[in-house]
Amino acid sequence: MDLDIQLPYLKRDDLYRHQKPYTTDFAIDHIPDSVASNHRFDYQNVHVVDAQDSLEKFDLERNGFCFIKAKTSITLESANDTEYVRDVYFPEVEKALHMALPGYERIDYLDHLVRIRDEAFPDKVGEPTTYAQPACLPHSDFSKHGGFLAMKEFFPGQEPFFENRDFDLINSQGVDDVIVFRNTSSKEQRPVSFHAAFDTGLEATDPRHSIELRVVAFRPGGEPYEQK
Repeated sequence: MDLDIQLPYLKRDDLYRHQKPYTTDFAIDHIPDSVASNHRFDYQNVHVVDAQDSLEKFDLERNGFCFIKAKTSITLESANDTEYVRDVYFPEVEKALHMALPGYERIDYLDHLVRIRDEAFPDKVGEPTTYAQPACLPHSDFSKHGGFLAMKEFFPGQEPFFENRDFDLINSQGVDDVIVFRNTSSKEQRPVSFHAAFDTGLEATDPRHSIELRVVAFRPGGEPYEQK
């Protein structure tokens, strides 16, 4: 079903000349004069097209995102088990990624995130929640520079093994029907996918419950690092 919605983009505001945009998901009552978020929005009308009937038309190299099929064993319960996600779910998704995207030589786990929408979302921004909430602001997880900073954080001391490699930082989200989107590339500029959650206006029987993986996908060439 196609929808006409409004998406909240960050406004080009003078505030951001001296503050970085931020929002909090933890208690800040103890901090004097604190505010939960400094976001200032510019709402834009967007026509959203349902991709369910044309999944095969989207290509990672052309569109920055695609849809793939995977056979995974993840459940609502096991999604909360970090070791299970890394040792079982990630290899299942990795296999599906290699089959669908054969241009990658090696795919490594970075981290993962479970989102369960709180009943108070989005009316009470800044209040503590047990799980991450839907990200309603269109965004990419990493810029090109931010991608290298993230790699240094995930793999400290291993810069010589990845700083000259051709790699993409990719998100995959789903259980068996998986959406894959590229955040950034280390080399040439390739299509990326800015993404956001939005309210469909439909009555939901259950709150959103999702899992997403962030991975680094290497193209052939150079000597890859060893994960620690």
